[in-house]
Amino acid sequence: MIASTRPAVALAILTALLLSPKWLLARPVEVPLHISYPLMTDVLRQRLNSRAGRAQLWNGENDCQYLYVENPSFGQQNGALHVESVGHLNLGVPVGNQCLAPITWSGIIDATTTPYIAGFALKVHVTDVNLYDRNHQKTLLVGRGFDLIKQSFTPALETYSFDMTPAIRELDNLAQMAVPAEHQAALHLALASIQLGRRIDVEPTGIRLTMTIDLPSEVAVPPTSGSTAPLRAAEVAAWNNALNNWDAFLVFAIKQVGTTVSNHDVRDQLLDILLDSRERLVAALAQPQGVSGPDPVRLLFLQEWTRLGQVIQKAAAQGALGDRSLEFLSFISAGDALFALDQAGSALGLRISAADLRRLARIMAPQWSGDPLAYSFDEDPELRRLFGLAAPLEQPAAAEPSTGPAPTTRYGPPGSPSPTPPEPSGASAHFPLNPPPGPAIGGAPAVTNVNPTRPAISTVSARWFVAGPIPAFADDISTKRQNAVAMLQLGSKLHGVVVNGKNAATYKNELNQLLNLAARYEFEDDTPDPPYRDLWPTLLKATAWQESCWRQFVIKHGRIRFLESRSGDIGLMQVNKYVWRGFYSLPHLQWDIVYNLSAGSEILRRFLGGASARLHSNDAAVLARAAYAAYNGGPEAYNRWRQADEPQALRTTDQAFWVKYQAIASGQSFDILNCASQWDRRNAD
Repeated sequence: MIASTRPAVALAILTALLLSPKWLLARPVEVPLHISYPLMTDVLRQRLNSRAGRAQLWNGENDCQYLYVENPSFGQQNGALHVESVGHLNLGVPVGNQCLAPITWSGIIDATTTPYIAGFALKVHVTDVNLYDRNHQKTLLVGRGFDLIKQSFTPALETYSFDMTPAIRELDNLAQMAVPAEHQAALHLALASIQLGRRIDVEPTGIRLTMTIDLPSEVAVPPTSGSTAPLRAAEVAAWNNALNNWDAFLVFAIKQVGTTVSNHDVRDQLLDILLDSRERLVAALAQPQGVSGPDPVRLLFLQEWTRLGQVIQKAAAQGALGDRSLEFLSFISAGDALFALDQAGSALGLRISAADLRRLARIMAPQWSGDPLAYSFDEDPELRRLFGLAAPLEQPAAAEPSTGPAPTTRYGPPGSPSPTPPEPSGASAHFPLNPPPGPAIGGAPAVTNVNPTRPAISTVSARWFVAGPIPAFADDISTKRQNAVAMLQLGSKLHGVVVNGKNAATYKNELNQLLNLAARYEFEDDTPDPPYRDLWPTLLKATAWQESCWRQFVIKHGRIRFLESRSGDIGLMQVNKYVWRGFYSLPHLQWDIVYNLSAGSEILRRFLGGASARLHSNDAAVLARAAYAAYNGGPEAYNRWRQADEPQALRTTDQAFWVKYQAIASGQSFDILNCASQWDRRNAD
């Protein structure tokens, strides 16, 4: 067997072993072994030396005589194992620099085969060969042409050998990854007893074999502690670190697949997987448990692994993974082995470790030199580009309000470059970028513009503006740019402003202006307008009301701080720093109201488009409620608001949003101070 296929096959065997319902019984048992068609196809293309696209099967006496095939692949048709390939035949006579070709043919070669076992190898015997045109209609090619194709294609296929002997040997190494050390000796003895049966089933997704193995007897495991004592700081830190490792691993895997596959649908599915996993991660962070509790990585792994595997298998079947398909298929097989071990051997008390995740990542990208579990809140432009998210509008010097204590060297004075923060670890891993305490308020209830010396926005440039002065509303500036300039001007005016009884009316009016500008800005370049444009301003305002009571800044412990919920939702649009880690700049989400609004608007707009595409509805109520549910709970939550079994807490949230949406739509106002008071009570330390 070609060396690069061994990890995938070995892990597939280990998966089969662990998925056996008779796992841990001390007697011979039969377990199924599934070998997918994409994996078999990759072995075939390597054997035919066709990974570059084509395989030369026959060359005649001159350059005008040849037969080659392209993209051979295994599959099932009417219960039989078939190999299909695009073929090109030319039988010509060279005349000068030209070929006079009395026989030329191009079409599909289809071979019906019978698989069989020889020792530990899967082989095929060709029983029939048919030729078709590109529309899969039978073509007539008789005489020497047909004989050449049959005589060349048949023996090439019958040299195919899917040898599992090296893979079985490698299971000893893989056992070190998946099985605790005290149980490895018993597993090694079991591996030595493996035999392949003669039964072969040709299934829609691959070949299923039967493997006989003497499995070890069950090993007693001490019961876990049932202690309900408060967790120690080290236990909380370990819990958080395990979740960080999982999230970093998933980002690594998704970026590897996403950069290999350019298909937008595949990338949308990958983003859904990432966001749904992170929503679960946020829930897990809120309820840390000690060593006696469930493995947080195991829970996330079980919930998302099947979805990721389906995306990769489908991409492999479509040939979208190119020459990296074996790496990805090996990666999925390895994860399947861990998944199977959890299902079949949970009594062993296995916890998926950082080392396990690193080994999985190395299988997917063996040439990767960095740490696949590196975790940081730093902005990752590659991640944003991969999923088509634009850079938000950004105030050039928006940072912690400039009054009060001088900023620390971590951030420097406003406008200066910010050094890279240290890699997070332990309990503080989720808060690496919090700036120093804000300015003391000294009991004064009113807070107005705390940075009146900031230059007007027309004299500076936003990230995407050309350098130099920008006339505020010049005729030669597009409407979108005019809206951006106006947003940045308002953002500068509102920087560090905390709403209170004295400034509530003015503050609320200016926030309303800012939201109106953001609503127009988001759709300015759309031609034609999407059908849901009319509901967008109402949806944006209601979402900001529901999420933050239209606030970016608050007074906490006597200082101006950015608004942050207990679950890590930040600012006006409550963009969660864990769910959107890497997509946006955390300091700007915290201290730049325009950046926060721009990021939140983009996220909400994306979910609104997703609701329209998934629900196939133009009903404003349906689209608005679905978009907000996804904004609040991730892609899996689009329909939660109309499910009878929706948890009460989520039902209360969705109903509260709908009341606010209807109020905005009917022109009603709201008591921003009362809303803020209720929000603060819910999120009190």
